[in-house]
Amino acid sequence: AFDRMLDECRAEFCEAMFQDLHKHKFEGYVTEISLIKSEIHECLKNLDKWMAPTKKPNTLLNIPCWSSTQRDPLGVVLVMGAWNYPIQLSLAPMVGAIAAGNCIIMKPGSYAKASSNAMARLVNKYLDPDCIRVVEGNRKVTG
Repeated sequence: AFDRMLDECRAEFCEAMFQDLHKHKFEGYVTEISLIKSEIHECLKNLDKWMAPTKKPNTLLNIPCWSSTQRDPLGVVLVMGAWNYPIQLSLAPMVGAIAAGNCIIMKPGSYAKASSNAMARLVNKYLDPDCIRVVEGNRKVTG
């Protein structure tokens, strides 16, 4: 769903970056959206390997048992975006957090209003709102 959101809403994200930073659509895609997409593909390629239990050595007291480390999600991740790369610095950290199985609260940069608004609408539309929330606002919201 994340990759589909970036594909289907590319023009909307690029238009928002143009309104906020006067970034050309090509520049917006290359410097922000394409980096997020490559991170998504990297996570999808390696997720099974990253999540596999890792065997640990045993002591003689535990024979004939075996030991392993199981990775589990532990909570909620807060992602604070920035104004200078509003899409990439808000959405890229979400890729790893989702891959790890965590819930996310994302606060986009408040100075990039169009990008913040686009992310709030599109993330709520494409991604699970029970696990991912977007909070918009200025410093008073986070203070």
